[in-house]
Amino acid sequence: MLPARRFLITLVATAAAIPTLAASAPAQQLIAPVIARTLPGTPSIQTAPQITAPAVETTTLPAPSEDSVASVPQAADVDLRPAVASADVTAAIECIAKVVRHEAANQSEKGQLAVAQLIINRTRIGSRFGHTPCAVVNQRGQFFNTDSYHPDRSSGAWTRAVAVSRDAVQNVSPAVVPGALFYHAAYQAPPRFFRGRQRVAVLGDHIFYR
Repeated sequence: MLPARRFLITLVATAAAIPTLAASAPAQQLIAPVIARTLPGTPSIQTAPQITAPAVETTTLPAPSEDSVASVPQAADVDLRPAVASADVTAAIECIAKVVRHEAANQSEKGQLAVAQLIINRTRIGSRFGHTPCAVVNQRGQFFNTDSYHPDRSSGAWTRAVAVSRDAVQNVSPAVVPGALFYHAAYQAPPRFFRGRQRVAVLGDHIFYR
């Protein structure tokens, strides 16, 4: 056997024993010149092209602005809605103010507000008393007919009564007598009707009950 062919056989056997080395680009570059010199006319072995991973385009997202973040609504701690529909506010203030002026003109502001809020409380009970302040105060056997009462509207007592009534109608101040529906003069013995009622507060000359 010719020395050149013995050398080629040895070289091929070595490459077959180490497939990883033979398949690599450096090994092919070493073998190709030897084969070309030993076997003239043999086509050259092309080096395997290197595969390059495509570049990944990265996109930087803009930081969210304050306007894009929806705020979480907070639950209200207190119901601030007006106690009377806007269309009935004027009439409601008028009716309540007449009761406050007649029933509690000599009481403190807090005592007057208690009477006004009691009327509003009755409107929330339902058909038992009436759905509006005017219906409540004009109910038979309860307060009195406000249409027949004409207080002096230029007096300070009327001005205070109107201010207190507006406070109650618009639900501005916290409840003075929470849930109170009835009251009587403190200097009188409680009628039988009040004996089973829960007392809420005593303000000035009035005792309030649920």
